[in-house]
Amino acid sequence: MPPGPPKPGSRGANPKRATARARMAVLVGVLACLAVSVPGCGSTTYARLPSERDLRPIAGLVAENDRLNHTTTMHTTSMPDEPDIRVAIHAVGTGDKLTKIIFVHGVFTDSGAWRYVVPSLAEDYDLWLVDTPGCGESDAPNPSRLGPEGYGPQAMADRISQALADRLSTEPEETRLALVAHSLGGAIAIRMLGDPGLRRRFAPLHDRLGSAVLLAPLDVAQHKADADIIRLATVGGLMLTAGDAVGYVMEQIAVNTIRGFGDPRYAVREEADKRYEILTDPARRKAMQAQLLQAVPFDDEFHPVWDEMERQTSIYPNLSVPTLIVWGARDEVLPVSTGYLLQAMLPDSKLVVVPGAKHSVQLERPIWTAEAIRAFVRHQPVPPPPRTLTLQAETTTEISGGEE
Repeated sequence: MPPGPPKPGSRGANPKRATARARMAVLVGVLACLAVSVPGCGSTTYARLPSERDLRPIAGLVAENDRLNHTTTMHTTSMPDEPDIRVAIHAVGTGDKLTKIIFVHGVFTDSGAWRYVVPSLAEDYDLWLVDTPGCGESDAPNPSRLGPEGYGPQAMADRISQALADRLSTEPEETRLALVAHSLGGAIAIRMLGDPGLRRRFAPLHDRLGSAVLLAPLDVAQHKADADIIRLATVGGLMLTAGDAVGYVMEQIAVNTIRGFGDPRYAVREEADKRYEILTDPARRKAMQAQLLQAVPFDDEFHPVWDEMERQTSIYPNLSVPTLIVWGARDEVLPVSTGYLLQAMLPDSKLVVVPGAKHSVQLERPIWTAEAIRAFVRHQPVPPPPRTLTLQAETTTEISGGEE
């Protein structure tokens, strides 16, 4: 998963990164030369991606989401010696439900990542969809203006807690909360729930949390940095511009979008469009890369800093709320073995492994994911995940336990 922060002051002098940049520059140069002689150069893979608005049953979920009432509030957050960051919270629903479900997305996306599960849950709950700092409609200051871990899970947990506390201040005292988070958002959620300092400072927020659902949450104790993540976290704007000119950037985004789904037929162009939008927006790209670089304690050569990792994972036993951990059996970003490790480390936790799914269960199994969240928030048994690989089968098989 994410490589983690380099040592302060070493980022520009790392010879391994310089070599990686040089290789990427050579690759982009070769592609540029080929583009001169190859007619119709561009992203042929992207052209084959379907729109989610034409793909059943996703099209119905998207249409329902569009019909719901969405309102956005901006909440100013502060950290010592750093600029303020406004965090966007998108509220969906009638606004009068006593249980609010908070959603925290992962890296390389924004709150729109929850669009498939929102329609079902909005029938019974008010939903608060958070754009993490640097993403969506939240502010995205240059990482150089923040501290060395300004986009790390701890800092983002602090700022998101501030925003949620501000949002909660206008709600009735009997309001109850549930927390749902994915990937890097899961690491943020674990800090919100387990860090002693945050628990004390935001006690009213923490006291109202009754459950948490973590979808493939990032465990910071990573033994090895992922090569693809390193490339994404370190590629420069000049190389992206050159690659974009010959269609290479969109082609690679489309290929990786397809690889992210257990059933590639359900990889949609809207997912590729979102990633392209982030990569080609300098402010969002730099924030995203800082999130990747600061997510896990690695040194400047991407070796684990075990003392720091163990210090961070020491808060895991502090999680006191019932926690559902959901993992795709074919996850290639964070292996399912991590789910078993976290289940052993989080006190009141249950692990559900989803057959055939990869890293983003909320996109691959949205109907079941919504039902699992609803059941867990109600302290009811979670329905078995579907055995089928396609979203098309969800409407008839998964709620009944995936019988074919």
